[in-house]
Amino acid sequence: MASYPKRVYPALTSTIEVDPAGDLRLLVQHGEQQIIFQVSSKAMSLASPVWRTMLEPAGPFKESQSDSGEIAFPDDDSEALLILLLACHLRFQDIPQELWYEQFLNVCILCDKYDCIALIRPWISRWQAHQLHLAGPVIHGEWLFICWTTGDQATFERVARYYVKTSLADVWKQFIDRPKLLDAAIPPGILGLPWSLPLPGNSTNKLAESIFEARLQTLTKLIELSYSLANRRGPNKQSLHCVSNDADSSEACDDLSVGSMTRQLEAIESPVALWPGVPGDIASRYNQTVETLSRHLQNMVCNIYPRGHHKHCGFVAALDDGVKKILADIPSGMDDSHRRHMATQRSKLSQSHSLLGQLGRPRQPPPLKEKR
Repeated sequence: MASYPKRVYPALTSTIEVDPAGDLRLLVQHGEQQIIFQVSSKAMSLASPVWRTMLEPAGPFKESQSDSGEIAFPDDDSEALLILLLACHLRFQDIPQELWYEQFLNVCILCDKYDCIALIRPWISRWQAHQLHLAGPVIHGEWLFICWTTGDQATFERVARYYVKTSLADVWKQFIDRPKLLDAAIPPGILGLPWSLPLPGNSTNKLAESIFEARLQTLTKLIELSYSLANRRGPNKQSLHCVSNDADSSEACDDLSVGSMTRQLEAIESPVALWPGVPGDIASRYNQTVETLSRHLQNMVCNIYPRGHHKHCGFVAALDDGVKKILADIPSGMDDSHRRHMATQRSKLSQSHSLLGQLGRPRQPPPLKEKR
């Protein structure tokens, strides 16, 4: 995976007046430069329960104890914080219609940190669609966090399955050179490692199956599939691969078919031989990806009996169909607790009539009348 390019911060004016009449000055680090956002503490309090607690005069945060009218935000990305402040100050015309991928990730990190995902509801679909369109076949692991924050379960599962198929045995090492990925709080258990950071909200729930565990399960199924087809006879002693009516040559046809499979399993390059052995043990020591093993299996050729009606014999069709079914059923690594969390995030983004309901039943616009 490519690392992020070094970020270049343009020089900005020392003070950005998000609210020219604002009563609060936020001290923010922008690269090597410190800048000031002049804002309204009331607008911030309405936008985020975390900001509200932070700004309460008698609150537990040390920031609220300051009499200077200034609060430092040294750890927050300046661009992402400014986007959230523009939203909560109704400066919608100043919010960009497209974001770079890293900008979108940083916005989601702050939305999680300050519990204010509803602020960016009008822009989420556009930003996400734009990034997925640009990404094409490239999927970054940080999408797990973006989807976790925005409640996008479908994309979360797609990204998780992508990593099940493309991760090596040392899956966790692929993320060590991605500090943004580690800092962003990848859902715990997704890599099956103790250093996976807690889910937002300090959730102690772990994903039912990590990417590593799902990878191991999928590899085991693929190897078990090939072993099941390497048997010379079925449970009722019937021929497994030969579909010819020639009883005299069916056993020889099966022998050729099985022999060609086992030789090809032995020839697959891997630190551990794929044949013979115990599928689960082999899978635990196999250091290539699920995609690689699947490709090896689907590229196998079958030797069949050279004489008679045997051109439809062999294991190729059964092996190919079995591999496709296993790949279609790869687990995503999610459990019900994580689905509930994403449902909660989606509910924060859904329109609500709770306040209008205090005035009575919300009035619905009359239906449109068809023109005659």
